[in-house]
Amino acid sequence: MKRNVGNWDRIFRGCVAVILAYLVFAGRVGGFWAVILGIGAFIMAATAVSAYCFTYTVLGINTCRLGGCGQKGRKT
Repeated sequence: MKRNVGNWDRIFRGCVAVILAYLVFAGRVGGFWAVILGIGAFIMAATAVSAYCFTYTVLGINTCRLGGCGQKGRKT
C-alpha cells in the first residue's frame, strides 16, 4: 500500500482516536454510541499508524504532499 496520509493528518487522526477511545472507556457514552465511537477510534488509530486511508484512495486524495510522509529518498 502506498502512503496517502501526511504527517499532520496522522497526528490529527491519532488525537481524534484518543479522544474517542476516552469517551468509550471512561463511560461517557454507552450502548450503541459506544460501539460506533469505538469502531471510529479503531479506524482512526489504524489509519494514523499505517499512513494509508482507503477512502482517500477512492477519492484520489493524497495529503502527503501537504505535510510530507517521512519517505525520504522515495518518490510518491
